[in-house]
Amino acid sequence: MSLLRRLERMAAQGSLPGLGDAPTGAAPPTEVAPASAYELRRGTVASAEWGPQLCAALVEAGGPDFAGVRELWCIDTETTGLGGSTHPFVTGLARVQVGGCVDAQVELEQYCLTHAAGELAAMRALFERLGDSPAGALLSFNGRSFDLPLLRRRALRLGLRLPPLLADDAPHLDALALSRRLYAGAFDDCRLQTLEAELLGQRRRGDIPSWQIPAVFEAFVAAPQSPDARARYERVVHHNRLDLLSLPALVLRLVRELRAPSSLPRALRCALHLARVSGDAAGLEHLRVHLAPRLEGLAEELTTPAFKDALALRRAALEGARWSRRLGCPELGEGWLRAARARFPDDPDLCEALAKALEHRLRDPAQALLVARASAQPCSRRIARLQAKLGQATAGRADFAGGRGASSSERKGSSAAALDVDHGSSRPAPPSFAPAGPPRPEGRAPC
Repeated sequence: MSLLRRLERMAAQGSLPGLGDAPTGAAPPTEVAPASAYELRRGTVASAEWGPQLCAALVEAGGPDFAGVRELWCIDTETTGLGGSTHPFVTGLARVQVGGCVDAQVELEQYCLTHAAGELAAMRALFERLGDSPAGALLSFNGRSFDLPLLRRRALRLGLRLPPLLADDAPHLDALALSRRLYAGAFDDCRLQTLEAELLGQRRRGDIPSWQIPAVFEAFVAAPQSPDARARYERVVHHNRLDLLSLPALVLRLVRELRAPSSLPRALRCALHLARVSGDAAGLEHLRVHLAPRLEGLAEELTTPAFKDALALRRAALEGARWSRRLGCPELGEGWLRAARARFPDDPDLCEALAKALEHRLRDPAQALLVARASAQPCSRRIARLQAKLGQATAGRADFAGGRGASSSERKGSSAAALDVDHGSSRPAPPSFAPAGPPRPEGRAPC
């Protein structure tokens, strides 16, 4: 009897390990989800003013991709950790109608797992709900970097089809990115609770800290009947609800700052954001409207006793000069640089940026030389080049006034004298007035 026939007979008699243990055609054992594997909690919150205001605010904050949006979906997840194997155990949605027939209510939906085996059913219901919104957009807080990549990974692992609203090219406004663009460095951090306190004047009471949330689900699954575990789980659900309701209010506050910047550095940040989302033309128009009228008062603002504010305005002048050149209005940036030098007359970065503008765009080597010499870290190559330009111009004017042309040897001698160059060397010597200062920092732009 062949080996194959013997194996078939042993399998039929059930004496072959692994083959006779289950009937033919039986599916492998799977984990059966309890009936209460997840809970869907619904609620409504009255907010009559959000819909009409968000309709215009979304376009200003997110760009033209939000022009046709009719439904705004705020999304937030509470997860079991931050690693690649983490999964959400509370996923919240807040639906706000922002166009057409505006509803005066915000619809809240929270998909809350009570058992790990309920993730598939919860994710399927969540994706079906989001799939019913063809003209919707997402609003999140750090969702572009965390929440959405997490949901995409879980959809792939669970074999679920991702709704179009969660795709990469769907309209999505991340409030964290916008907050950082406008308020980076203004507060201790850019956490949602910090922005609520600083911008909305709201402080949470009894809220669970975010770093404690990952351990809550594990403790709840281990002891679902424990009053303490249930209470902590409910605090997480309440935390998720507060996050959802804060997002529309935060966006409206950020858009109000875009429309009327509260300071010169923030006006520049607003212009850069508009240039990013709506094109350079929108950023340039914002620069002209909000920054140009404040140009005359920049020097006065830079002389304020608050040194931190002065440093912020100095940085704004440097960034504004760079972006004003890109947006086609370099004269604005040059005015900011002059005003900033009233507060920091020997700042190397300010002097270098202004000297470049004077030399190359305004064609004023004399003023460029004065600014270059005033720097705490003067650039010897720039100074030598400016001296050469001034020497050649002076020699040319003298020759024209005398009514005679200069020979090539005379011009060579005049140029060498202006450069203070040794005739035996082709490299100009450092100017005698350049003080010996600290070395130029690495990474500085060449002259």
